[in-house]
Amino acid sequence: MSSGLGAIDRKVINILANYSSSQSSGTTKGSASDNAIKTSLRTGAQTYSYAVRGLNTLASYINVARATMQKLEGVVDEMATLVNEAKKSTTGSSARDNLQIKYEELVKTFRATIEQARVGDQDLLTTDGLDGVFKNFGLDKDQSDSISNLFTLFETPDTDTALASEEVKGPRPVSIPDSAFTTPRSVSRRSTSFEEIFDEERRINNRPEAYRMAVDLQALKDQIEKNVKALNTASEVVISNLKLAQGAGFAFLDAYNEGSYDSAEKAAAAVREKIRQNAPGALAQAENLKPILVAALALGQAGAFDE
Repeated sequence: MSSGLGAIDRKVINILANYSSSQSSGTTKGSASDNAIKTSLRTGAQTYSYAVRGLNTLASYINVARATMQKLEGVVDEMATLVNEAKKSTTGSSARDNLQIKYEELVKTFRATIEQARVGDQDLLTTDGLDGVFKNFGLDKDQSDSISNLFTLFETPDTDTALASEEVKGPRPVSIPDSAFTTPRSVSRRSTSFEEIFDEERRINNRPEAYRMAVDLQALKDQIEKNVKALNTASEVVISNLKLAQGAGFAFLDAYNEGSYDSAEKAAAAVREKIRQNAPGALAQAENLKPILVAALALGQAGAFDE
């Protein structure tokens, strides 16, 4: 794991100086005072401004994921309403068939909604996909305690990493009244009580299955609600890192404007102090400073910030 503000050290100043040199067209800019250290400070300010743009993008992805999950929660609520109607003894067979048709349409809506929540080949509604998106902008759960702790908040089944998973199952056995069965209970209990929640063989126009489905839908809704809360926390974490990157950018710029340094160590110390001044509320994420910088440099080289 990285070491907070200590990650802004002589090595980082030299990385920025070398990056500036590699990006140069070969001509010399400015006067003799525009030395490698000054150049690295200027490059640091520019790179963290890139990082702010990247983290803003990440924040927008989290917002998309959260809004999509909230939409899925609404779809599940509609499903639950249909299932509860199908459970009733007063609901006739024709009405149950109509409920089944409406239910199947909602299943299609659920799946189509999930498919739309993608960025390139990365799915915003799986922890694997979110992990990849976070890493693109320097927030790596394998390198950062704060990001690792964030990912522990997501709830997924053992069988996949989806935030709204068709693999979710409610507790068994399900209490089903005898009046719901039209065949001996020993036969009906061998139906698809443990299949995936949207398995085509599970039909809510079968009353016992409707009871089981109600339990599974509640489990799915519980998962979605927990993961919406986790996405709320993710948004807060990203915004904190965004503020940190912004503060770091100003720190590099202030150091560039205010001083002339005869060593990289002194320049790094000045930057660290200015980060403390510029981003005091975001220092809990300071371990991500260097990874964010490295990611922004990589994105800059890839032209990700070109207009």
